[in-house]
Amino acid sequence: VGAEHIEVLDATLEFGDNVKAQFGTGDDLEIYSGGTMGIIRVPNDDFRIQAPRLTVQNVAANETLIDAYQDGAVELYHNNSKKFETNSNGCLLGDSTKLQLGGNADLQIYHNGSSGNYIDSVNKDLYLRCNLDAGITGGDIILQPKSGEDSAIFRDDGAVELYYDNVKKF
Repeated sequence: VGAEHIEVLDATLEFGDNVKAQFGTGDDLEIYSGGTMGIIRVPNDDFRIQAPRLTVQNVAANETLIDAYQDGAVELYHNNSKKFETNSNGCLLGDSTKLQLGGNADLQIYHNGSSGNYIDSVNKDLYLRCNLDAGITGGDIILQPKSGEDSAIFRDDGAVELYYDNVKKF
């Protein structure tokens, strides 16, 4: 336009496919359409979005994909249903939502919402191990049905102890 600045546009500003809006003296930020997708490119540095809340939605704006709150949670959604969130204590999964690991979801960890917590190994062996480094002493594996009440202790390089009502029996 030949002007130092534009105060107000009264029409849509349009760019053709692969024509970039470039920002910064070294083209630090580029925004453009590749013809089949929109692209924001930052070739020289970090890209930061600064906002008290960041929400990513589908193109129709009727489905949330990601929601992130300043000083708060980050939430991930699948098909507009929250599947994962962080909080001040760590990470949360909803009731009956499984943490699935492995190419075929071979290991599943979840809480069913009412009767219990589960670790499922699907068609594979399940190993509970302490120290995996060769030559370094590991630790004991202790099963407690409630805090402070031992049922079984598998000692590192030692005995297996079985308990009844927190009293060693075998």
